[in-house]
Amino acid sequence: MKERSPFNPNFGKVPQLFLDRERIITDYVDELTNAGAEIDTPYQTTMICGVRGSGKTSVLTGIIGQIERHDDWVVVDLLNNQLIVDNLIENLQMQPELKLKSFFSKIDKVKTRHFDFKLAAGNATQIGLLMEIFKQLKAHHKKVLIAIDEVSSTPQIRDLAMIYQQLIRQRFGVALVMTGLPENISELQHNKVLTFLLRSNQLELPFLHGKSIERAFRTNFAQGGAANF
Repeated sequence: MKERSPFNPNFGKVPQLFLDRERIITDYVDELTNAGAEIDTPYQTTMICGVRGSGKTSVLTGIIGQIERHDDWVVVDLLNNQLIVDNLIENLQMQPELKLKSFFSKIDKVKTRHFDFKLAAGNATQIGLLMEIFKQLKAHHKKVLIAIDEVSSTPQIRDLAMIYQQLIRQRFGVALVMTGLPENISELQHNKVLTFLLRSNQLELPFLHGKSIERAFRTNFAQGGAANF
């Protein structure tokens, strides 16, 4: 069978040839998976930023793929849309450990007195359900990684970030990794109710080093028989 070129462009996939990015993924995964039940690490909240085409989505895909191999982790890969909190709940509800019938039977009694940010009436049930889900996951020694690609400072992302902050304050095992353009990440971090994101870990994807590109070309052309390259 004819071998495929390692230099084919990929959009969102982990490429066959991934220059200067493997170490970023490995360091992140090692740090997160060895951080204990409450994820005691600066990597708990991580922003991956870079210009278009720098490999943000591919790095996120690589992280997700490696974290999913760990039995004590649940990965929720969310789309940045208007239903992002609903999608988070729906994804988590599919976990076999959860038994939510008793919660739904009491759904009209959900209280919000433990939350110090204002919620619309429709959000109160979402918050209560998420707290119940995380409580049950914690009892089963499960942690959750929330992954979002190409974030921007939308009302939905801001709502999710506030909920995430509350989950951390309740000492649940939850982590958040987001990618975005530098200007979008900065706008989100400087929102007046999300300043905690300024303390998040930032992984900036620099331009590829010329030496790395040269070495990759030489190695792969040599392996392909172009030894005189």
